[in-house]
Amino acid sequence: MDWWESVAEIRGGNVRSIAQTEREAIVDVQLQYLMKDGELIYDQKSRINLVWDNREQTWLFDDKFEP
Repeated sequence: MDWWESVAEIRGGNVRSIAQTEREAIVDVQLQYLMKDGELIYDQKSRINLVWDNREQTWLFDDKFEP
């Protein structure tokens, strides 16, 4: 079974901007995964790289890693 299929809910909180240009941004986000079995997992990879999608006019996930 794929790991993502065992996730019931993704929770995000406390977003903090680290750096931003017109095309890229780095943010720290507290992410938690509520699993279908009730377990709550805290993601240690809280730093997320975002890239700007000019066509869609929105930020997209590019990469995620530990700060």
